[in-house]
Amino acid sequence: MIEIIIGLAIYGYFFYVFSMTFAWISNVGSYIPLVGLLFPRGIDGDMVPPRSNAIDTNAVVHNVLLFCIFVVQHFIMARPATKKVITKVIPVYLERSLFVLCASAILHLIVTHWTPIPIVLYEIGAPWSYAVWATCAFGFVLVFFSTWMIDHFDLFGLRQVFMGNNYTHPPLVVQYLYKYVRHPLYLGFLMNFYATPVMTVGRLVFALTATAFILVGIQLEERDIVDVLGREYEEYRSAVPMLIPSMCPYKPTRRAEKRH
Repeated sequence: MIEIIIGLAIYGYFFYVFSMTFAWISNVGSYIPLVGLLFPRGIDGDMVPPRSNAIDTNAVVHNVLLFCIFVVQHFIMARPATKKVITKVIPVYLERSLFVLCASAILHLIVTHWTPIPIVLYEIGAPWSYAVWATCAFGFVLVFFSTWMIDHFDLFGLRQVFMGNNYTHPPLVVQYLYKYVRHPLYLGFLMNFYATPVMTVGRLVFALTATAFILVGIQLEERDIVDVLGREYEEYRSAVPMLIPSMCPYKPTRRAEKRH
């Protein structure tokens, strides 16, 4: 019972940080007062124009290093060798919850300690700005629903704590958007990062650093998936684009269909 309470508490904290991060990236608090009461901080601070257009390199280095903490945590804790060490200390079914807790705490740290660099690189006015905001919002929706298109509760550790020692890795299920693109979740993140009517140096630093993390992370993530699912995922990977959606849905071969 205690492991379920721990899993639910970690999931609640993750959901809070997840919501706060999207509001922070999009500077939503500057535009919607109610959101500003819940999440007052934005990636560009108070959007006060700087006294000089000279880029603060110390702030850039600080922000990149801050994000690197998140990168290191993901790359280390996601490796199978690290998981083996962790599960010698805690039950296997709590390993994913620990990963989610650490990732959420570091993301919280990034949001609260990011140094704004509000030098404006470009600004898009109305009516085109509405389309840009819609794209940004769609990215958020895409991220959220992409987790449900696979296994939301497994991704964030709840399925593990509820199943306990009976937990097994879910099989490959290709449905909805995953028939057209392998990583709609990451595509949604990228849309949210770059779709803004006001692009500042600070936001671009975050977007570029996060993009590099996603591109490298996909390679490592898929290598681990192949180790678990084997040729089934290799076939899927060879047929479906990574981030740019295909016009045609994925259709597994007869051999893959028999495995299902």
